[in-house]
Amino acid sequence: MKKYLIFDTETLEIINVETRPDNEPYEPSGNLDSIEIDENSYASEYYFKNSKLTKRPKKPSHEHIWNGSEWVIDELLIAVKTKSARNALLQESDWTDTVSAQSRLSNWQEWQDYRQALRDITQQTGFPLDIEWPVAPA
Repeated sequence: MKKYLIFDTETLEIINVETRPDNEPYEPSGNLDSIEIDENSYASEYYFKNSKLTKRPKKPSHEHIWNGSEWVIDELLIAVKTKSARNALLQESDWTDTVSAQSRLSNWQEWQDYRQALRDITQQTGFPLDIEWPVAPA
């Protein structure tokens, strides 16, 4: 069996993958053509670069997305993860944000400043890729 990647010759859009017996090669029709690919490959592993079918490089990490020509950091995913981490730190310090904590803690204002700095993370100029995390009071 041979595996063929089917693509549109005008738009260079990858349409499908077909597996055919060795003696029945894919026959181009209209704007569609094909190229034989490795039997263990998937259509998503290929793209056209300078009108040439190219195998996509391996994904560097789960935080990358394909932009059509290269892997780039998924800033939306990083932002969601950063906000989730921030929210966990806020939740861990909720005990400092009570009326009784205000009278018990000598560094209550430091905790309030820390919590506000956590809330302000999304306003940092480097957000979401370059974050300066505040340090919790001792």
